[in-house]
Amino acid sequence: MKSLISRSLLKYLLVAAVILFPIALGVIYATSATAIYRHYFFPKKISILTGTKGGLYRQIGEQLKLAIEADLGIQVELPDSEGAMDNLIGLQRGSAQFALYQPGTYEALSATQIEDQDDLATVANLYSQPLHLIVRRGAGIEKPHDLIGKRVQVGLEHSGDYAMCRVLLNHLGIREDQLQLERVNYHELKRKFVEDEIDAACITLGVQAPIFAELFESGQCHLLSIPFTDALLVKNVSLLEYEIPQGLYRSQAPIEPEADVQTVAQGAQLLCRQDIPTSLVTEITRIVMSERFQIANRLGELHSQGSQFAELKPEFTIHTGAKNYYHSEFDVQVFEGWEALYSLAVSMLIAGFLLFQSIKKMTERNKEHKLDQYVRKLLKIERSQLDLDQHTGAKDIQALQRLLDEVTQLRQQALQEFTSHEINEDRAVDSFVEMCHALNNKINAKLSRQRIDHAIERLIEVVENQNN
Repeated sequence: MKSLISRSLLKYLLVAAVILFPIALGVIYATSATAIYRHYFFPKKISILTGTKGGLYRQIGEQLKLAIEADLGIQVELPDSEGAMDNLIGLQRGSAQFALYQPGTYEALSATQIEDQDDLATVANLYSQPLHLIVRRGAGIEKPHDLIGKRVQVGLEHSGDYAMCRVLLNHLGIREDQLQLERVNYHELKRKFVEDEIDAACITLGVQAPIFAELFESGQCHLLSIPFTDALLVKNVSLLEYEIPQGLYRSQAPIEPEADVQTVAQGAQLLCRQDIPTSLVTEITRIVMSERFQIANRLGELHSQGSQFAELKPEFTIHTGAKNYYHSEFDVQVFEGWEALYSLAVSMLIAGFLLFQSIKKMTERNKEHKLDQYVRKLLKIERSQLDLDQHTGAKDIQALQRLLDEVTQLRQQALQEFTSHEINEDRAVDSFVEMCHALNNKINAKLSRQRIDHAIERLIEVVENQNN
C-alpha cells in the first residue's frame, strides 16, 4: 500500500513539473530571454571583411564591431582585405560570416573565383558610394578624356574602386594601357597628390569618407563631372544617379566642388552567408537599422528612407533574417528564442526524468527483485524441456506433462503473490506472465506431438495383430 501511494505521488509530482516548468521558464524568459538565447545559440566569434585602413568600409566595420560586441556579446574580428572582390571571395569560401561589398564588382572584374553565389545573401544597403573623378590642379586634365597618358589611381586589384574605374573607362572608351595605372592605399593618396606623383584618382566611396576632407583641404584637387550619365545608367542597372552638391567638401575658396557634380553611385551593402542563423542576422540588421548606429556613421539615406533604402537593388537574395526585420509583424527573435528555450526546457526535463529512473534502477539492482526467483525457475524448466522430444520414438510424455504442471504452478504462485496493481503497472511481471504462456505453448506442442506419435504406434500395432 505504501509503495502504491509513493508511486501515485511521484506521478502527480511529474505532471506538476511538466505543467509548471514551462510556466516558470516563461516568467524567467520575460526578463532575460534574449541574454539566455544569445549565450546558448549565438556563435562566440564572427569575422567581418571590410577594406583597407583609411577607407570607409574599414570605418563602418569598426563601428559595427563595437556595436555587436556591446549589444550581442559576440567577439568580432576584422581580417585584412583589399576591398569588395576580396570580401566576396572570402565570404563565399567561408573565411568570414559577414562582409561589405559594392554591387557590380564581381561582374566588372570578370571574376571566376566564385563557384556558387547561392551561398551569399544581402543584409542591408548601407549608403551610396558616388564615383569621384578627382584630378590635381595643374595636371592639364579639364575633361575625363584628358586622362589619357596620365598617372591615374585606379584602386587595388580586388577593390570596388578598380571595378568602378573599369566601368568608367569602358564608358569613356579609354583602354587601361592608355593610362599610367597607379594602385595606392588611401592613407598614401594625399601625399601622392601633394608631391606631384599622381595626376588623378578614381574613387568610389561614400561622401562621408575622411579621405575626401584630406584631399580637398589643400585646395590642390578638384572634381570632374562624369559625361553622359544617363547612358551609363542604362548600361549598368546596378548604378544610381547621383549629384555631389557645390561646396560639399570645401566651402571657402577654392570651393570644392565649384558647381554641382553629376556622377553615378553604387550602394555599399552588408552581405552574409546564407547559412548564418536567422536570428543572428535579424539582430545585426536591428543594429544597422538603429538610429544610434546610423547617426554615428552618418548614414543619412538609410536614416531618412529606412527599409526602403536598405532593400534597394540588392545584388544577392536578401537573407531571411533581414526580411524578418523589414517585414515581420511580430518579434521573430523573441518567437525563435522562446521556441528554442522551450525545446531546451523539455529536453532538460526529459533528461532529469531519465536520470531519476536510472538512479532508481541502480538502487533496485542492489536488492534481489522478488520476481527474480520465479524467472530463474522458469528458465530452469525451459532448459529441461530442450532435451525432450528430440528424436522419433521418444517416450517423453510423462516428463513433458510434469514440466507443464510445473510451469502452471509457477505462474499461479506468482499471480497470487503480486497485487493486481503490480501486475498491471510492472512491466517485469507482465513479461514473466508472457514467458510462462510461451513456454506453456512450447511444451504443449511437444506433448501433443508425443501423444499423436504414441496413438499412431498403437494403431499400427492393432492393425498388424489383426492381419496376423
